[in-house]
Amino acid sequence: MNSSFFSYRIFDKKGKSITVSGKSELSGEKESFSYSYLSDAIKDFPEDGSVFKIALFKEIPSKIKELAKTEYKDHQEAYCILASKEENAIYLYSPTDRGLIYAAATLIRLSGSKELTDELFIYDHPDMDVRGYRVYTPGRENIPTFKAMIDKLLYYKYNSIIIEVGGAMEYKRHPEINEKWVEFCAEIGVSPEVADTIQRKTYPWRKDSIHFENGEGGYISQEEMKDIVDYCKKRGFDVIPEVPSLSHADYIVRAFPQLNERIADRYPDTYCPSNPLSYEILFDIIDEVLEVFRPKHLNIGHDEYYTAAKCPLCKGKSPVDLYVGDIIKINDYLKTKGVKALMWADKFFAGKDGQNGEPEKDVPDLIGCRGKVPTDITLLNWAWPGEDHSQEELLAKMGYKMTFGNFDAISRPKYREGVHLHNGGFVSNWGSPEEKYMQRNLQNFWLLNTAYVFWSKDYTNDQAPMLLEKVKTELYTSYKNSLGDSVIEICHTTDTDKKYIWFWCGIFIVDSDWHIGDHTVNYTDGTKANLPVIYGYNIRQSQASKEEGIKEKLEYKRLEPMGASYPFLEDGKLWYKAAYKNPYPNKTIESITPAEGVLIKEVQK
Repeated sequence: MNSSFFSYRIFDKKGKSITVSGKSELSGEKESFSYSYLSDAIKDFPEDGSVFKIALFKEIPSKIKELAKTEYKDHQEAYCILASKEENAIYLYSPTDRGLIYAAATLIRLSGSKELTDELFIYDHPDMDVRGYRVYTPGRENIPTFKAMIDKLLYYKYNSIIIEVGGAMEYKRHPEINEKWVEFCAEIGVSPEVADTIQRKTYPWRKDSIHFENGEGGYISQEEMKDIVDYCKKRGFDVIPEVPSLSHADYIVRAFPQLNERIADRYPDTYCPSNPLSYEILFDIIDEVLEVFRPKHLNIGHDEYYTAAKCPLCKGKSPVDLYVGDIIKINDYLKTKGVKALMWADKFFAGKDGQNGEPEKDVPDLIGCRGKVPTDITLLNWAWPGEDHSQEELLAKMGYKMTFGNFDAISRPKYREGVHLHNGGFVSNWGSPEEKYMQRNLQNFWLLNTAYVFWSKDYTNDQAPMLLEKVKTELYTSYKNSLGDSVIEICHTTDTDKKYIWFWCGIFIVDSDWHIGDHTVNYTDGTKANLPVIYGYNIRQSQASKEEGIKEKLEYKRLEPMGASYPFLEDGKLWYKAAYKNPYPNKTIESITPAEGVLIKEVQK
């Protein structure tokens, strides 16, 4: 990892560089997760480092406040690291266990780097209170992968997660929901084209995106979901379930077709808000979700609501009134449970994705919901790149509280100008948590740049080139370190050009479509090994101009290979330094034969 990734409010480095030994003694807050987190990490530290006393304190004493001076803030997530040469000790302070977790993560990051010294003072607190990630429920086989992702979020000091439940968790009151969800996903998952064909090419009306990735085509038990929730909460996360309501309700209307709002739709996605049965079913679902999650907040969805006033019970009614009425019913029900509502706010912003109506696609105008939806519901602002802040200002004046959603800080123009209207935000994942999807859907890239920005007191978009370099280095270093001690690095490029694709909404990666060849490693004893060249993962096309270089322009196709490779621009050509695990580390490499159609610039063994 890049030890200097974060920008700290105070980083006062004096004395000589030190390496913390795995024999160091840990004390204080032994019942906390921060203690076990740091204790487990220390076991992996090299034994030949310096032995220190490391102590955790759930407080920030007055001496630290005096050292921090004007940077000090009475914040629950503030933390401090103080290394004392005289006492041969490292002290970690925070008023909360969550803050101590961040202090521990910082010490782990710095351990073994030149930046950790025997007279070090670090003080920091986040710039944004809500630092979250929105994800799908994992499939049963990917629960360990999901937990590893949570550990990564912890390392980058995130504190909130939204988990879409939908049909992907067991419902004991309505098992038919799970049965129909599995049946539906099996039909969608036949090939990568099915979901997109249904959504965009089959009907003349707009349809919701299909969340085929939720549960990875299946569902997990309530006990498995409880285990996931407990895993997150133990690590200091606020866990928010998302129960898609009104729209994205395919998991409901497949099981209860009598609730389908658009009768002619073979793949219905919207329930009837005029039928009392809709709420009997929905509130049963919510009850079971609340029992499992025990949350403070619940995301009620309501994004991409395109089908309104179509069924016999709703025909002739105002789409705005139907939309708002549904929200009020759900919000009032949640209040009886002591739970606060969040919802997606795409319909609150004029001029985007059907908010002002699209008659040719049968989408109603719903901008009139502003001022009618209760202001005690937090709006998840979709945060489109290029959006100015005038509509956010209007919503704030109307009394709405907002949190960024679908967020990527580095691509948000004039970030500081609108930041005062939000208390943080969520990066959103509409695909798989598997690593190849996390990279190619830019999830790792977005998570890291947003983590940096949400902890930075002075980030502006003028710093985007610097941040891009930081993230690129961090991702590649992390990937390379994961391969072990014997790594082959190959700088390569190709003239092959493939269109960038988002792997979500039912579109999944078919490995053979992206495997464009293999480099052959020739060892001196005659052994050969193949290293796969995977387009979009560790290589892309070479063509670049001064206006489209990796530092000058944030284009998805330029960012996609970050992680398994390190893209860089040289002499007008894009190169990708790709890291491979050496299949035979004890053998001597004689040469490497490049894959057909791939140019190799340099090899490092």
